[in-house]
Amino acid sequence: MKDEKATEEAQEAEANAQSTGLAAEHVDGTAVDGAGGSASGMEDLTALDLSDGIYSVEVSLEGGSGRATVTSPTQLFVADGAAKALVEWSSSNYDYMIVGGERYLPLDGYDQSAFLIPVEKLGESLEVVADTTAMSVPHEIAYTLTFDGGSLIPLEEQADTTGNWILLVLAVCICAVAFVKTRRK
Repeated sequence: MKDEKATEEAQEAEANAQSTGLAAEHVDGTAVDGAGGSASGMEDLTALDLSDGIYSVEVSLEGGSGRATVTSPTQLFVADGAAKALVEWSSSNYDYMIVGGERYLPLDGYDQSAFLIPVEKLGESLEVVADTTAMSVPHEIAYTLTFDGGSLIPLEEQADTTGNWILLVLAVCICAVAFVKTRRK
């Protein structure tokens, strides 16, 4: 009976992962939901009382040969107290990542390898493994990602800031044109 229930749950989780495009599986091969599994250990982000939404956050990468990089800042998606970060590599040769014992497959629609991985804490090192196929034989490489909580900005707020700069530049241009016109008279 337990085996049947586990199989049903695995099939349901796999269907959820495929329908959302956020496929993940445990290292032993059993599927987990596309949302990255349970929200256990998310207390640190919950303590920040982040509203559901999309945030910009700086991320740093250590480990490997030093040639690989990840896009920073990146996006942090928060929903129901759980957070997932978009990790986009400088290479298209990563075919999976392992985070917290779960394997994450790359997202479709990106030129480089991109993954949506769970983030439980900001400002602390997150140990990950990324498998690269760039060598003659695929290799799992250990990396450390650190998401800087001090750089966290809601994307709406970031857009507002950009809009303010545009208005400021526009106001300066208008003043400059008015000044030039008055000098010519």
